[in-house]
Amino acid sequence: MAKIIYKFKIDVSDVQEIEMPFGSEVLKIDTQLGIEGSHKYPKDRLQMWCMCPVDSTKIKRTFVVVATGSEFDDKGLRYIDSVIFKASNLVYHVFEKI
Repeated sequence: MAKIIYKFKIDVSDVQEIEMPFGSEVLKIDTQLGIEGSHKYPKDRLQMWCMCPVDSTKIKRTFVVVATGSEFDDKGLRYIDSVIFKASNLVYHVFEKI
């Protein structure tokens, strides 16, 4: 089956749904310099790169972003990746609801 790599924006918020092709595999979550903010002071964006089947039906998947030091219930969650925002040294941990 043919595959393609797509990038999805992740908000630094508790819970969010992201629509992606069925069977997509998360490859990497990291920051990427975004276009929000001025050209002089651009802001990092949290991004997720996934290997996705071409021509697959899209589904919604639920992701949870947790900051270091924040309490949360891990029941029904699968760890994906942790990301350090270089400018602020804040660390966020991304989980997927299963």
